[in-house]
Parts: sequence; C-alpha cells; structure tokens
Amino acid sequence: MTAGTARRTTDRFLARVATVVLRGFFREIDVDGRAHIPTGRPVLLVLNHFNGLVDPIVAVRALGRLPRFMAKATLWKRRPARPFLALAGLIPVYRAADRAEDRRDAAAGNRSAFAAAHDVLATGGTVALFPEGTTSARSRLAEVKTGAARIALGAAAQGVEGITIVPVGIAYEDRVAFRGRAYVEVGEPFDLAGELPGIVPLGEEVSEDNRAAVDRLTAEIDARLRACSPNYGSPRQEAALQLAAKVALRPLGPTDREPTFGEVERAARRLSELDEEARVDVVAAVADYALDVRLSHLNDAEIAPGPGLAARFRRAVATIVLLVVLLPFIVVGLLANLVPYAVVRLASRRVDVPVTKGTVRVLVAVAVFPLTWIILGIVLADDYLAVLVTIALGVSGFVALWAVETALLNWRLLSAWRVARGERRWFADRLRDDREALARKVDGLLGDVGPVAIPDTTTTTTTATSATTTATTTASEPSDRAATDAGGPGPAR
Repeated sequence: MTAGTARRTTDRFLARVATVVLRGFFREIDVDGRAHIPTGRPVLLVLNHFNGLVDPIVAVRALGRLPRFMAKATLWKRRPARPFLALAGLIPVYRAADRAEDRRDAAAGNRSAFAAAHDVLATGGTVALFPEGTTSARSRLAEVKTGAARIALGAAAQGVEGITIVPVGIAYEDRVAFRGRAYVEVGEPFDLAGELPGIVPLGEEVSEDNRAAVDRLTAEIDARLRACSPNYGSPRQEAALQLAAKVALRPLGPTDREPTFGEVERAARRLSELDEEARVDVVAAVADYALDVRLSHLNDAEIAPGPGLAARFRRAVATIVLLVVLLPFIVVGLLANLVPYAVVRLASRRVDVPVTKGTVRVLVAVAVFPLTWIILGIVLADDYLAVLVTIALGVSGFVALWAVETALLNWRLLSAWRVARGERRWFADRLRDDREALARKVDGLLGDVGPVAIPDTTTTTTTATSATTTATTTASEPSDRAATDAGGPGPAR
C-alpha cells in the first residue's frame, strides 16, 4: 500500500469515526450548501471557531471528508497527543500568541506549515483552518487573521491552479447540552483565479509577502465567512432572536413537525438584519414573554402543546410496543454503556468553560466508549466472536440512546398536554394569546427582510423523532454563550 493510499484510507476511517462520535453527542446536525464545495480541485476551507475540538469534528461530519486541518503548534508539546495529531494529518501553525509557551522561530515554522499546505493544494487536496486564530463561545466572528490569504496567495504564486476558497459557518443551539443541535452553512465559494485581478492589481506581485494583496483577500474572506456564520450583537440578542424564531416557526395547535435548528438559526439571523429599533422591539417582546412564562412555572411547549391527547396516546402506545420488541438490545446497551457515559459526564462537570467542556467530552468519549466495548468483547467471547460482540455493544448503545430519548419525549408530550389542560390552564390560556401576538409580530418582521432561503442540501443526524427538538423548549437563555476560552485547536494567523 502506497503512502497516498494509506492516507486516503485513514481519512475515510476518521471521517466515519467522526460520524459515529457525533451521533452520540448531537441529535441533529443540519447542513446547507454542501454542493458549494467543489471536487477534483484544490480547496481552502475557512471556518468560524466557536466550540473548540467539536468544530473540526462537526465540519468533517458535515463535509463528508477529512481535510488537512491546520492547528496550533503548542498541541505538539503534549507528547501523548502526537500520535493522534499525526494520525489526523494535522499541520502545525506557530501563532504569535503562543510565543510564551513555544520559543521556536514562528516565521520559520510557519514557512514549513505553509509549504505543507501548498503541497496539499497542489495535489488537488483540501486544507481547512480557523482564521480567527482562537476559539471561544462568542456570538459573532472575531477578527480574521491573514493566514488563509497568505496560504492561498502563496500557493497561487507557486503555480497551483483552480484554488477555491470556501467559507463554512457553524452554529450551536447550546454548547453545554449533552445531546444538542448544530447547523452548518457552507457559504458561496470564492474562485481565486477569477477574482485575482481585483486582489492583485496589474503590476503587483502574486505573493504571500504582498501585504496589500493579503489584506484585500483577508477582507474578502472575512466578509464571506461572516455572511454564513452567527453574527449577533450579543449573547442576549442571539438567545432572544432564536427564541423568537422558535415561537414563530412552531405553530399552535396539532403539529407533528418541529422546526429544525437550521430553520431556527436562519430565521434568527434574518431577524438580526433588521434595523436597530426593530431588533430592540423583538428582544423586548421576547423578554416579556419569557418572563411571564417563567413566572407562571410553565414552558413554551406547555403553552403550545401541539398534538391532542388522542394523537399523543397513539404515539405513546406505538412507542411502548417498539420498546418492548427492542428491550433486550436496550438493556444490553444501557448496561454496557452506563459506566463510560458516567465517566464522560464526570469529566465534563470538572470543566467550567463551555468550549473546553465540549473538547473534554469528545476526547474522553472517544477513549472510554470503544475501550469499554473492546474489554467487554474480550471478556464475553473469543476470537472473531469477540469482534462481533464489540460491534454489537456499540450498536446496542445507540439503540438504548434512542429508546431513552423516545421515552422521555413521549413523557414530556403527555406532561405538556396535562399541564396545559390541568391546574395551570388559566395561565396557559392567557399566555397562549401573548404567544400568538408575538408569533404574528415575528412573522411580519421576517416578511420585511425577505423570503426564507430554501437550502440546496440538508443533512439531519438524529437518533430520535424530530419532535424532540423543541418538546423541552424553555424561555431561559443558555448560560454558555457569555463564556469564553482561548484554548482548542488553534488555526493559522
């Protein structure tokens, strides 16, 4: 097997691992614009970096391929991590912010890193980096550094043809939630050759050392990445506009379809494009509604309970029958995966910062879950049967996860109907009028900023019915959005 074949095989394997990992951590991942990524030509992906190590894994799952990621060189100072970094084919980048930790010549190190990126692009490969240079749980893109522009211009100067720069924005509903939702938007691609005359005017040199050209290309990358990434004025505004979008997208009365997070995020971003007075008005209306809901000891799902009792009962009965049929797999899955799940939760609770919490969860889960399956497979069987048992334990774990989520969903649906028709019916009826008024207001404002864009591709990863999405919607603002962290896999500067 040649080195190139081995690398491609490894990349495909790691891409599948990313898919399995995310099926455990996310109940839904929506992807828009995947068709914007060309094939058979060099591609430079630029992504926002709001959630540490989770970002590249979500990107791999959404893109369906493993690009050559560029990561901060300080990761290589941790010896146990080096084999895994090499396995993933990461390219180290030396950032100015890391000089206190790594005193090597950053300029020389980055020349080597850029040369490695040029080599990947020259073979028609894909390079990915996070041009903000750091990661944090913010609500809008930080300053975009010049690394991506320098790599693109440097490769073009060496004769690499057909370079396409593709922006990719990633958004999360809640970075702290163990089974959250994510939305990935692949923005409009940027053909470097076609736009080069505007970036490098006639008479100037196409080079990564051409500072003016680098600044112009960096500004273009910034604008395109900002267009497909979350771009809210504050964490409060982000949470308020997302709640407004959920209220408008989730109608009152019987419905079996809940809005995906992609739909919610697209609507919230359109609301963020309103003029300041309209935005302030929406945020104030949502805050009033959320406070009234909280003071009434209700949540949005109980005010807009959805399907009637008969429909809920039929769904519950069908679910119970299916759970009984799958009971042996569910029991095995719970018993085999309870301990590694507890280890992941314990490790997560020892971390306070949201983006670090996500990174720790992924790293610990990738280690303890397969290790547990392998150990149990060896203990319970011999030879090739041990391999089958190991695989079966992993599959049964996902079956158990689906069963738990489905059971909880049906319980919450019945509970919401009971609350809306029971002791707090008086509160629910009055808040329902307020909710309808808020939904009409948001619908009108969404109409003012244009029609909803229809995505060209959408991929949803879920292990439970889509109604899980908002069955537990509350009026509270996720606490993670105000926290920041400078760690995580760092990109080029």
